[in-house]
Amino acid sequence: MRHPTTLTTWGQPDGTMVLGLESRGGIINVFLQNRSAHKQLIVAKGFTLTIEPAAGGAPSTIVDATSVPLDRDESFEELKPGESLATPMGVSRLPAGSYRVSVAYHPQAGGAWWTGSLAAGPIDFVKP
Repeated sequence: MRHPTTLTTWGQPDGTMVLGLESRGGIINVFLQNRSAHKQLIVAKGFTLTIEPAAGGAPSTIVDATSVPLDRDESFEELKPGESLATPMGVSRLPAGSYRVSVAYHPQAGGAWWTGSLAAGPIDFVKP
């Protein structure tokens, strides 16, 4: 599991949860971090990257799950205090170049898991 570093760009917290974004080589990692003093159940998918070419052009979107089944245990993670869920996002199909990348996370309400609205970025990303 990857961990946030000093290079992680953090967004604004929503309550005790915060979203981070970091590029490492040809990979973009998204971090969802529990900053509370207690365990937090979270939906483990549903991050949306918005990628804009630095030279201009239409932005594209990458979603790590288009539909998250909320009736399955594998759709959830329990984060301990201070723990982060790391999700590498698939950017292998992007052509080489420079990009501005941001991320959003808005889990569906309706259960015992954390719900809110988080965003992070933009960051600069260079695809080799």
